[in-house]
Amino acid sequence: MSTDNTISLYKLKNKVNKNSLEHFTYSIQQSDSFRLVNHSNPQYVDPIFSIQMLSENTKSFDDANIILISAAGATGKTSLTEKLSYDLGIPVFDLSKHEPVASNSLTGLLYNTMELSDFMDFSQKLKSGKSSMIIDALDEGYIKTTDDGFYAFLDNIIKMASDSTEVPFVLLGRTNIIEIVTLYLEEKGVRLALLQIEPFTIESAKNFIDKHVSSETRKKYVEQYNTVRDYIVNAIGGFFKNQSEINHKQYLQFIGYAPVLLAISTLLNENNNYHALLEDLKSGKKYDVKLIIDIIEKILIREKKDKIDKLLLPTLLKGRDTLFQNEALIKVYSIEEQCYRLLCKQLNENVNLDVTKDLYFDTEYNKQIGSWVDEHPFLSNGKIQNVVFESYIIAKLIENKEYKDRVYRYLRRVFRNAYMLFYIYDEIINIERIVEKDFVPFLFESLKALDKKGHYSSMELIMQNLDKTTDNLIGELNFFKADSELENYSYIVKTKKSDTITLGSDISNIFIDMPLKIELSANKIDCSSPIYIKCDTISCTASEILLNIGTQDDTIIFECQDFIIGCSEKGTLPSLTNKGKVTKEQFQLICRNQLSYPFIRYKSETSYVDVSEDIMNKYQKMRRVLLMFRSHSKGDLARYKEKIDNRIGNSKIGKMVLDSLLNKGILYPKDLMYFVDTDKLASELGVKYNDIRSSIINDKIKTFLLAIQ
Repeated sequence: MSTDNTISLYKLKNKVNKNSLEHFTYSIQQSDSFRLVNHSNPQYVDPIFSIQMLSENTKSFDDANIILISAAGATGKTSLTEKLSYDLGIPVFDLSKHEPVASNSLTGLLYNTMELSDFMDFSQKLKSGKSSMIIDALDEGYIKTTDDGFYAFLDNIIKMASDSTEVPFVLLGRTNIIEIVTLYLEEKGVRLALLQIEPFTIESAKNFIDKHVSSETRKKYVEQYNTVRDYIVNAIGGFFKNQSEINHKQYLQFIGYAPVLLAISTLLNENNNYHALLEDLKSGKKYDVKLIIDIIEKILIREKKDKIDKLLLPTLLKGRDTLFQNEALIKVYSIEEQCYRLLCKQLNENVNLDVTKDLYFDTEYNKQIGSWVDEHPFLSNGKIQNVVFESYIIAKLIENKEYKDRVYRYLRRVFRNAYMLFYIYDEIINIERIVEKDFVPFLFESLKALDKKGHYSSMELIMQNLDKTTDNLIGELNFFKADSELENYSYIVKTKKSDTITLGSDISNIFIDMPLKIELSANKIDCSSPIYIKCDTISCTASEILLNIGTQDDTIIFECQDFIIGCSEKGTLPSLTNKGKVTKEQFQLICRNQLSYPFIRYKSETSYVDVSEDIMNKYQKMRRVLLMFRSHSKGDLARYKEKIDNRIGNSKIGKMVLDSLLNKGILYPKDLMYFVDTDKLASELGVKYNDIRSSIINDKIKTFLLAIQ
């Protein structure tokens, strides 16, 4: 945003007060909606405005005679209204507290709340530029009346402002309604300027927090307070890890959002021992994520309590018994409901929820709630205003059976990948840490958003248990961060052998060993080594598969009973494209069925056709042990002992295989880790580490396995 396009509060007030307005000194009869603010707010922090548009007949901001100010919900419009009213001495007409407006509503308000002589005098001063007034909550005024009634109200404003050379009216409201008002006024030839309240800068954000932390402790321990305040601001900034221009802008929008700052202020008000709070924050590695989730949920709770509970429900619940009123207050506009309605809005899909199971109430509630959702604080110009809110909505709803179908539609149609989704989901996932199978690829893509050259996130999905009577599968899912390949995030995936997992268009650093169906159906699929997928069936209907082998020793291996090739949506069979030379050893298709060209060129046969069941069981355990190892920071292959002992050493065969590998020195323990000795692997088993992925059973391996008793 260029400085030429910004307006300070000082400049705005000077514009309204250009000809030295006469302060409003008239007496006002009892009115909830019309008042003069006679107190100053010591907690107020001046905002910055950006000029969104000027009407065609308005050459510059100084030429406008009606100023409109828009903002998303909870960005300080009410506080700004009070600031302008107090500093300029001009009254406020609050449509949220007024009966439905229509033709002559403004004139009628002034006539009914002022003495006749005062009414005539004030009206004349409005027209001559000697007085001004603020009209607030246009959005709520619009909701309360009909379109015709609202436009008639605007006509009343236009008529009173038509002869004025100054600014008789400043209009405020949420973004959607302000846009409607702007278009209507411009069509009527009004000289107008549309401003938008911008997020606070970092320094203004800190000033905002300071003014809202009222504790005497802050004044006494200034240095400790400043340290913990800055830590919190920086911790939230740390959540936007890749500080590209886009992510940096997202951070500024988030940290500069008033509800976010209020939540931080609440945290500091509730914890006066700043040293202890700082240590507590530092001790929790993921506190930046927890803090953000807490902030998000505070905003959602506030939206329900301050808007729906206070403004909408009293009318809907009028005349209902106390028991039903209490039930509705609990059930209506929950966090999940808000998230779901926001998601459906992005999909342009109508939603009617049976919130209370009372047909009459639910029908009326569903009719009216849409207008409130349109002005939700998570929205800006009708869209979810940042990726943090968006990620929270997805993570919150993905496990809800009633809502998840729409979540997947949103993920496939709208969502642009962001790593925030992974971290927020990891923090709020169910206590059993069970992940929906269809959500697995989206989680991995989210984590991979942090990838950079030389550092790649990876995923492994390995069967833990198979119930042969029901075909129920339990798999362990692990994700490894790009910058820490030994630090993993573990989950459980429950499926059936008949289930399908559909992978995305970017497949790399994946290890899957589960007897289910894998679907490769994206239009173009980029397969980058290392990849190992062992499953029951692979169905490939992609238009093109691009093979990209990173190093000479890397491999891409698909091992299954059947590799089924089908036509893509375009009606063509998949093609294979090599990025560089790819050998048959580097790309292997291990399957029992016949393959068509060009896949037939890479088909490999397993070397264990005539192997006994006993040897095969031991081999699979050994293979699974070795494939669990990952590159250590020093280049060695390593894995935490606990992981291998719990996963492999918990069965009789697994324990015997693990002990034999240790006895032969193929594996060796050090501190909390097991390491692979690749020289011993070659001498004892006659294979390189990557040969393990190729399902090779040579004579040395057979001898080693036969000796395990």
